[in-house]
Amino acid sequence: MLEQKQRLQQEMQRYLSLRQMHQDTDAPDLQKKVLFGFRIMSRCFSDPMKAEESFQILDQLKDGNIWRILVNLLDPNASFHQASSGRDCHNIPGVATN
Repeated sequence: MLEQKQRLQQEMQRYLSLRQMHQDTDAPDLQKKVLFGFRIMSRCFSDPMKAEESFQILDQLKDGNIWRILVNLLDPNASFHQASSGRDCHNIPGVATN
Protein backbone atom coordinates (compact mmCIF):
# COMPACT_ATOMS: atom_id res chain seq x y z
CA MET A 1 0.00 0.00 0.00
CA LEU A 2 2.83 2.42 0.84
CA GLU A 3 4.56 1.47 -2.38
CA GLN A 4 1.41 2.28 -4.31
CA LYS A 5 1.13 5.66 -2.56
CA GLN A 6 4.74 6.44 -3.39
CA ARG A 7 4.16 5.52 -7.05
CA LEU A 8 1.12 7.81 -7.14
CA GLN A 9 3.11 10.67 -5.60
CA GLN A 10 5.99 10.21 -8.03
CA GLU A 11 3.70 10.08 -11.03
CA MET A 12 1.82 13.18 -9.85
CA GLN A 13 5.13 15.02 -9.38
CA ARG A 14 6.11 13.98 -12.91
CA TYR A 15 2.78 15.26 -14.22
CA LEU A 16 3.15 18.59 -12.39
CA SER A 17 6.68 18.99 -13.78
CA LEU A 18 5.48 18.29 -17.32
CA ARG A 19 2.64 20.74 -16.87
CA GLN A 20 4.95 23.44 -15.55
CA MET A 21 7.60 23.00 -18.25
CA HIS A 22 5.07 23.02 -21.08
CA GLN A 23 2.45 25.49 -19.83
CA ASP A 24 1.95 27.17 -23.19
CA THR A 25 2.42 24.08 -25.35
CA ASP A 26 -0.24 21.67 -26.54
CA ALA A 27 2.06 19.19 -28.28
CA PRO A 28 0.53 15.79 -29.12
CA ASP A 29 3.45 13.89 -27.56
CA LEU A 30 3.02 15.89 -24.34
CA GLN A 31 -0.67 15.00 -24.27
CA LYS A 32 0.21 11.31 -24.74
CA LYS A 33 2.61 11.47 -21.78
CA VAL A 34 -0.02 13.17 -19.63
CA LEU A 35 -2.73 10.64 -20.53
CA PHE A 36 -0.33 7.75 -19.90
CA GLY A 37 0.48 9.23 -16.48
CA PHE A 38 -3.23 9.55 -15.70
CA ARG A 39 -3.69 5.89 -16.59
CA ILE A 40 -0.86 4.88 -14.25
CA MET A 41 -2.18 7.04 -11.40
CA SER A 42 -5.76 5.88 -11.89
CA ARG A 43 -4.73 2.28 -11.15
CA CYS A 44 -4.16 3.34 -7.53
CA PHE A 45 -7.88 3.91 -7.03
CA SER A 46 -10.78 1.51 -6.58
CA ASP A 47 -12.53 2.93 -9.67
CA PRO A 48 -9.74 3.55 -12.20
CA MET A 49 -12.09 4.85 -14.91
CA LYS A 50 -13.59 7.48 -12.63
CA ALA A 51 -10.13 8.43 -11.35
CA GLU A 52 -8.84 8.88 -14.89
CA GLU A 53 -11.84 11.08 -15.72
CA SER A 54 -11.15 13.14 -12.62
CA PHE A 55 -7.49 13.57 -13.57
CA GLN A 56 -8.59 14.81 -17.00
CA ILE A 57 -10.93 17.33 -15.37
CA LEU A 58 -8.11 18.41 -13.06
CA ASP A 59 -5.88 18.93 -16.10
CA GLN A 60 -8.40 21.44 -17.50
CA LEU A 61 -8.41 23.64 -14.39
CA LYS A 62 -6.74 27.02 -14.77
CA ASP A 63 -6.68 28.12 -11.10
CA GLY A 64 -3.06 28.65 -10.06
CA ASN A 65 -3.96 28.12 -6.38
CA ILE A 66 -4.90 24.50 -7.04
CA TRP A 67 -1.53 23.80 -8.64
CA ARG A 68 0.29 25.54 -5.78
CA ILE A 69 -1.65 23.42 -3.26
CA LEU A 70 -0.84 20.19 -5.11
CA VAL A 71 2.84 21.06 -5.32
CA ASN A 72 2.83 21.83 -1.58
CA LEU A 73 1.08 18.55 -0.77
CA LEU A 74 3.67 16.60 -2.73
CA ASP A 75 6.67 18.49 -1.34
CA PRO A 76 8.64 16.07 0.86
CA ASN A 77 10.10 19.06 2.74
CA ALA A 78 6.71 20.54 3.65
CA SER A 79 5.66 20.09 7.25
CA PHE A 80 2.50 18.16 8.06
CA HIS A 81 0.82 21.40 9.09
CA GLN A 82 1.71 23.11 5.79
CA ALA A 83 0.60 20.17 3.68
CA SER A 84 -2.69 19.63 5.48
CA SER A 85 -3.76 23.25 5.73
CA GLY A 86 -7.55 23.01 5.51
CA ARG A 87 -8.12 26.55 4.32
CA ASP A 88 -6.16 25.84 1.13
CA CYS A 89 -7.98 22.61 0.38
CA HIS A 90 -11.36 24.38 0.39
CA ASN A 91 -10.31 25.89 -2.93
CA ILE A 92 -10.21 22.52 -4.70
CA PRO A 93 -13.57 21.52 -6.17
CA GLY A 94 -14.78 18.17 -4.85
CA VAL A 95 -12.36 18.02 -1.91
CA ALA A 96 -13.94 17.63 1.52
CA THR A 97 -11.69 18.86 4.30
CA ASN A 98 -13.81 17.74 7.24
